[in-house]
Amino acid sequence: MEMASKADKQLDFLSGGGEMGALIRGYNWSDNPLGPPQQWDQSLKTCVRIMLTSSQPIWIGWGPDMIKLYNDPYKAIVGGKHPWALGKPASVVWREIWDYMEPRLSELMEKNVGVYAESQLLIMERYGYREETYYTFSFSPIPGSDGDTAGMICYNTASTEQIITARSLKTLQELGAIRKQDNLKDLFREVIGVLAGNDRDFPFALLYTPDPEEPAHSGIEPAPWLDAIARQAFSDNSTTALIDAATIPHHLPKGPWDEAPRQLATVAIKGIQEEQPLAVLILGLNPYRKFDNTFSNFVELVAAQVSHESRIVLEAATERRRREALEELDKAKTIFFSNISHEFRTPLTLILSPLEALLRDTKPLPPEISHQIATTHRNALRLLRLVNNLLDFSQIESGKQKANVEPTDLVTFTRNLAGNFQSLFEKADVKLLVELDQLLPEVMVDRQMWERIVFNLISNAYKYTLQGNVRVCLNRSGDNLVFTVADSGVGIPASEIPKLFDRFYRVQQSDGRSFEGTGIGLSMVKELVALHHGEVAVESEVGKGSSFRVTIPLRKAHSSTLPVELSDINFPAIEEWNDLVSGHDNSNNDDRERADDRAIVLVVDDNPDMRQHLRSVLSPHFEILTAANGREALQQMKICPPDLVLSDIMMPVMDGIGLLHAIKEDPAISHVPVILLTARAGEESRIEGWETGADDYLVKPFSSRELFARIKSQIKTQRIRQRNEKEIRNLFEQTPVGIAMYRGENLVIELVNETMLLYWGRTREQALNTPLWELMIEAKEQGFDKIAAEVYRTGISYQSPETKVLVNRNGKEEAIYVSFAFEPRKDERGNIIGLIGIANDLTYQVMARRQLEKSQTVLEAMVLERTDALNSAKENLERVNKELIQQNDELASFTYVASHDLQEPLRKIQTFSGRIMDDQGALLNDKTRDYFSRIVAASQKMRNLINALFDYSRAGTPEKTFEATDLNIVLQDVKTNLQEEIDEKMAIIDADQLPVIQAIPHQFHQLLSNLLSNALKYARADIQPLITIRTAVVRAAELPVLSAQHSDHYLRLTITDNGIGFEPEYAMKIFELFQRLHGNDLYAGTGIGLAICKRIVQNHHGFITATGQPGEGATFSIYLPI
Repeated sequence: MEMASKADKQLDFLSGGGEMGALIRGYNWSDNPLGPPQQWDQSLKTCVRIMLTSSQPIWIGWGPDMIKLYNDPYKAIVGGKHPWALGKPASVVWREIWDYMEPRLSELMEKNVGVYAESQLLIMERYGYREETYYTFSFSPIPGSDGDTAGMICYNTASTEQIITARSLKTLQELGAIRKQDNLKDLFREVIGVLAGNDRDFPFALLYTPDPEEPAHSGIEPAPWLDAIARQAFSDNSTTALIDAATIPHHLPKGPWDEAPRQLATVAIKGIQEEQPLAVLILGLNPYRKFDNTFSNFVELVAAQVSHESRIVLEAATERRRREALEELDKAKTIFFSNISHEFRTPLTLILSPLEALLRDTKPLPPEISHQIATTHRNALRLLRLVNNLLDFSQIESGKQKANVEPTDLVTFTRNLAGNFQSLFEKADVKLLVELDQLLPEVMVDRQMWERIVFNLISNAYKYTLQGNVRVCLNRSGDNLVFTVADSGVGIPASEIPKLFDRFYRVQQSDGRSFEGTGIGLSMVKELVALHHGEVAVESEVGKGSSFRVTIPLRKAHSSTLPVELSDINFPAIEEWNDLVSGHDNSNNDDRERADDRAIVLVVDDNPDMRQHLRSVLSPHFEILTAANGREALQQMKICPPDLVLSDIMMPVMDGIGLLHAIKEDPAISHVPVILLTARAGEESRIEGWETGADDYLVKPFSSRELFARIKSQIKTQRIRQRNEKEIRNLFEQTPVGIAMYRGENLVIELVNETMLLYWGRTREQALNTPLWELMIEAKEQGFDKIAAEVYRTGISYQSPETKVLVNRNGKEEAIYVSFAFEPRKDERGNIIGLIGIANDLTYQVMARRQLEKSQTVLEAMVLERTDALNSAKENLERVNKELIQQNDELASFTYVASHDLQEPLRKIQTFSGRIMDDQGALLNDKTRDYFSRIVAASQKMRNLINALFDYSRAGTPEKTFEATDLNIVLQDVKTNLQEEIDEKMAIIDADQLPVIQAIPHQFHQLLSNLLSNALKYARADIQPLITIRTAVVRAAELPVLSAQHSDHYLRLTITDNGIGFEPEYAMKIFELFQRLHGNDLYAGTGIGLAICKRIVQNHHGFITATGQPGEGATFSIYLPI
């Protein structure tokens, strides 16, 4: 014994160490050069102990052959050679890298010198293929008992993943850092240069494009067979495809390795359009690296980065072409304006000359004709001024215009120019203040250009100054001349100022006298000032005014020869402004009664001539109201709602689109049809007009007959619509359920019927145009607002179950029961604009149902009362005699009586509920029928429970008549009864030849029926159910539980299934009464079946056990004395 103990102590150094510790201890070292562990050198034992307890990968080589020992962490390094490598010479284990290791280990053994290597590349073969690995390790000599080196210990750290990851990241970073290229050819050359820097992963690479040019390449020269691979990749259009190098009958370059790639990869480079690859990248893959997910993802990231860089190049090229095209277009536009302006002048001259002759004619014309001629002449002059402006601007744009400077008394010249506006400002009740520095000397300016600068800036100030003053200043600041026009007008939003001097740009929705103009006035000012080597700036604040400041150098302008003449300054434009001020009236918009047979049309246009023209055309057929902008129109509609609105689009203050939106968003006038007028021609303009919500759309110029026909059609259509809406409202009111229509996110009540008002306890006056949750505060407090908000947000309808709601009716809180729904309201574009609410009062049905439920409550009370009595009797019986617990005659008697007593009222509930459904079903709504169906189902469920209780009671009071029972016959009968379930689940029942035993036949029938039914019920859905029935005879001493023994031998009957199983902790609990492991919604049942099985087995002086595991099935074992 002492020798054995000593031997065990000698092996303590091998204790622990996980799997490797166990393998070393179990290894047959007697046949190994190391010999038995008891005889190992003490230094070896010490190192082995260190190795086994270390968490770092360690291996030990001992003796001349370097016999290998290693620990658990080292298993990842030895890989597929584990556990074969244990006890083998290192030269055998690492034969593929022995040429590297052998000289270093020899030097260590011979010279007692350690070795250290950091991130050493080793091509190892651990899983049947050679692979690139990197390790940091140290060889340290281990002295033997004689003091000489007897072995070595190696500490290892794997760095393969870090090095390969760092290499991949470096490649991706270099791809992302490629400098911007102008074309794909240069980009692809840079890409191949980056890939050439990672020749360990990609020994060679080529980038093909669909063009026949030579591909960018590195590590390999292009060849026809590579061209064929590229063509196939373009044809396949796959993201990444692998090619086995063994199928290629060509020599492949090895790159930095001693072996050529075993696989090639073709990778698609996607461009802006994803249909076809922009290029195909062919890569030779690292022969010592498995093409796993990591390598595959790296290749895909390379492709993604190249695709990204390619898209940048293509987008830059597209942008460059677009910019060049825009420059060409700009030049063409300038030329077009110049040409068209010249072409316009001839017909305009032929129009103006006869008109001026008529106006000079001494013969008096009728006033109406004179007015029409004057209007035509005025608009012809306006058109001529616009043409001249375009021509001048095109000349400046083309660089043909030069400043023809000459000495000028700028103070007198500017005062005369500003004086032309004096009467215009006086009519508009706006002060014009002119402040000029009288000490200014003569300066060098182009007089005609200066006229245009002054005229445009003062005209602009007048246009946007409705009250207050306009201040014109001219003074000197150092070596510069400063001209300022400051007004107290509407001001300019800060967001608009950067674009203010752009060509054709106009501030949107600005309050002004008119929206007419070309949008080139301020742009021309900027160009004219620039020709004087100056600059123009603006400061503005919305609602307070604007200040335009022109700064030009004094005496620094230079003249040019042969200047191109500018057109004369168009002071007739000032007369046009005079007409605008005079014509801005609505004298015929006085309040009046609507004529029964004449519809009212509201004409909205900022041009007084156009308003007068439309009035003269339409007044014979309609009553006409006019407004100069959208805001005035809305004010007119409040005074006298029209039958139709005819509106221009481009107007100051509020344009036609803004007016249209305001009309359609106001419930009081949203029904009024709107026809928009615009000078923009073309199909796209018409579509845009309809998309804004207009009822019709007309492009100027239009015929009077077409205008009259469209107005008449819209008014007729609207009156038919109003008549139909009235009929729908009548039908809406007569609906027997509550209905309401809500507008907008705040759910403003637009329409509600009397039934809904009755539910709410509110009047129509209180409800209409009131947000729902302001009217029904008590409903909001109950959370109904959140339901409505979710429907409005998602557009998904909501249908409530029977819901209790507290409402305030006549100052009194009442509880009602309703089912309700919220449905989204959508416009023709599918946008949610509100909700529809529907409610049905179920209070009467709920009260009726509750009367029926009272019977069920009484039944439940009876069960509780009897259960309490049962518990009391049980306690008394336990105190009298423990043997009565098994029999419990009083409990059985009670259960039997209770089952009969409960059956009677339950039958009545089922009978009367069924009779109501049969006789009155057609009169009941779906909700009520659903409630009665639930009552019938609940009654049936309770009846099943009572029957189970009855069976349980009978099982506890068995007849004491045991007889010879053939279990094969009983099993066959049970299978016949369960055949439908067996067929449905395609179950297999595999049973032994069962014995004939002394038993109570009908109870044993119920026992097998319950257990087989249980196995079928809890079968798994993913496999075919298999139920096995086996029998065996066991001795009493082999019984699994302590039990009162009735015999020396027992019959063991086991029923095993492959169903869902159960947790072992429930093995005893499942035989308790009403014990269920699963919800009734998953598996129906009463929770009594296994309790009955336990009773039956106990009646046969035996016992039953259960074992199981989740997902692995269950086994029920019945032990009966024989």
